Amino acid sequence: MSSTDFILIFTGMSACGAVVAALAAARSARLTKKATEAQLFSSIYSKYGLPEMRLSLRRLRKWEFEKGDEFAAKWKIAFDAGDKDAHNVELASKHVRAYFLLPLRLYEASYVSKKFVKEVCLVAGRNILYDIVEALENAFNPAYDRSKIEKIRKICGRAKTKRLFPPVVESQEGEI
Repeated sequence: MSSTDFILIFTGMSACGAVVAALAAARSARLTKKATEAQLFSSIYSKYGLPEMRLSLRRLRKWEFEKGDEFAAKWKIAFDAGDKDAHNVELASKHVRAYFLLPLRLYEASYVSKKFVKEVCLVAGRNILYDIVEALENAFNPAYDRSKIEKIRKICGRAKTKRLFPPVVESQEGEI
């Protein structure tokens, strides 16, 4: 075997080793991305289960239930008048909206996949986003940018139930 043959064999083995290393690195990168998404999913999704989210969802449903078909217009009038309940509804609306917009923003920045957004948003509260939060946004500012909620609707669809979160009953202190 000549030295040229030895060099060719060694070069071929080195190339095969580089290909195997590249494939292993690509696999490792995919697994790392998947693990990172899982950790991020757990962090975001756990916020949906917190008492604050449950209260926000129920506060919004309560306002809609008590005020009827014109709940958004009635909210805007009460909010402009400085009504405490209307202010609490606004805070609940922002809380719910932020939960759904976070995964969408991560997706738009290419940090997570569309599947990730869909999984995070596969909660019944998304109907409250579509039916109540969006109506309140429109009452506050009829020219607001609807594209974000439309993207969420397109990716996630609607939950199969209308009224999973019943309206809350006020406690003796008047707080929810």
